[in-house]
Amino acid sequence: MTSRKEAAKLNRDNRTVETSNHGMKSAYDKYEQLIQQDNFISANALLATSLLDANLAYDSNEAKTFVLNLKKGVENKLDIVFKYFIITWTRNLRYSLKRLIPSLSQKESVNSDALNFVSAKNSASLDSLLNALNNAINQYLIKEHRPVEIVDGIILYVSVETKSLKVAFSENIVKPSETE
Repeated sequence: MTSRKEAAKLNRDNRTVETSNHGMKSAYDKYEQLIQQDNFISANALLATSLLDANLAYDSNEAKTFVLNLKKGVENKLDIVFKYFIITWTRNLRYSLKRLIPSLSQKESVNSDALNFVSAKNSASLDSLLNALNNAINQYLIKEHRPVEIVDGIILYVSVETKSLKVAFSENIVKPSETE
């Protein structure tokens, strides 16, 4: 028979477990599996293709602005709006009790700010970059069904079974930030 203290400790330990390792491992396994595929498009390759199509340099102000805003969106868990989908952030008990994970939506969340990567009204060259980016995403992901790393650590792919868009992510996306 267990003592009251032991029972209380077991109960407390069970409540503080964030997830089973199995749930997290399988999520990361899918990400690792996708980056090994021959037809995988990395975030750097996607950006390079888009910059080339927009006739912009990798060290241009537009490229720097784009990369900075993308990092800001991921760090602050903002909705990231692209032409064909929106990366949103949600709590999913399969992965974590506390952390937000990336998800896909067709609508922006009414509860958080969003970053617009569809167009840029104040800069013709940034608008050209965003247009090229969305065209590249459409070509690689939607038409060719290739796994595309949209943001460092976040891959979108088309499910073989359901033909719908899915998201896979690396451990770095779910890890707590240094300020938490």
